[in-house]
Amino acid sequence: MRIGRLNKRIELQRISSDAAADRYGQKTEPWEAYATVWASVSPISGRELTQARQRQSSATHTIKIRNRSDTTAKNRAVMDSRVMNFESVIRPEERGDELVITAIEQTTGATGGYE
Repeated sequence: MRIGRLNKRIELQRISSDAAADRYGQKTEPWEAYATVWASVSPISGRELTQARQRQSSATHTIKIRNRSDTTAKNRAVMDSRVMNFESVIRPEERGDELVITAIEQTTGATGGYE
């Protein structure tokens, strides 16, 4: 792994064990930070669709970080204010020096002209 390519600061998050109920009695899953690490973040694909009068866009990213035993596909990363949900976490060649994470960043917003 080339350390110089780890040029983005990301926060790794997992679902807190302190799940609470909202005002409707539904269980919420609050996220908590468990590490802040240097990473390489590269977009690999994107798509946009309109569904139920909402424009939804998503982008798939590859995130590379140093190896961590506490990082799984159940986690997510936050970079600036962007949230990326993990799809897979791979240890290339099982060497144990890096993790390659596939993550999906999703944003939703109202579309102009559809209202």
